[in-house]
Order: sequence, then C-alpha cells, then structure tokens
Amino acid sequence: MCLFIAEYPEWAIPCLQQFPIPGHPRGLTLFDVSLHNEIYPGSKLTHFKQIHERSGIDYEDMLFFDNERWNCTEVSKLGVKCVHTPRGMTAAAWQEGLSLFSQTPTAGSSSKVQQKHKQKQQHKAARVYG
Repeated sequence: MCLFIAEYPEWAIPCLQQFPIPGHPRGLTLFDVSLHNEIYPGSKLTHFKQIHERSGIDYEDMLFFDNERWNCTEVSKLGVKCVHTPRGMTAAAWQEGLSLFSQTPTAGSSSKVQQKHKQKQQHKAARVYG
C-alpha cells in the first residue's frame, strides 16, 4: 500500500507523477498507485489520523519517512514506525524502514485492510483505465 503525505500539492503531485512503476505495461506512476494522499498543510498527526480513519490500517502497520525529527517524534506517539531522513530519502533510509517494518509481527495482515485495499484498487483501476 502506498501513502503519500505532503504539505504542498503544487509540487508534490507532479513529483509523484515523475516516478514510473518499473516494468508496468501501462506506465503507471507512484501517484497512480497511491491509495491515500494527504497533501495539504498541517500536522502530520492529522494526516495519519485521516489515513487511519479512511483505510482502517492500524498505526503499528504504518511506516513514515521524514526529514524533520519533530514530525517523527510526534507521529511515533501514535505507534507509527518512523525513520528520520535528515538528508532526504536515501537507499540506506529505505532499507532501515524496511527492516523496522519487517519486525512488525502483523504488518499488512489485517483482512479489513486487504478488503479496503481491494476496493480502492478497483476504484483506481476504473479511474486510470476507464
């Protein structure tokens, strides 16, 4: 499941549209496959609470990367796994996040999450392909 949180839609959306999914036959981008986009100014806590409400995903099953330590500190209080990226997203930060996330015994196993994901994918497919 892909989630994107940003404060500035004027650059965040075009940025996500520049990252193609490798080998995808229809040339989809990260923006096309993201299930939840929270792109508006405000607290990351608000963003995560909205994602939780809309998706049914437990906070413990979420992974967050941010260059601001205070955002990581704030969001981690919800139970979200956080990786501080002071120099931006790097391969090392990505691997750290994957390692941290893999330590979650139930990550991604919720049937409610899987059902919502399937519904969202069907909706996106209709939007992207139709």
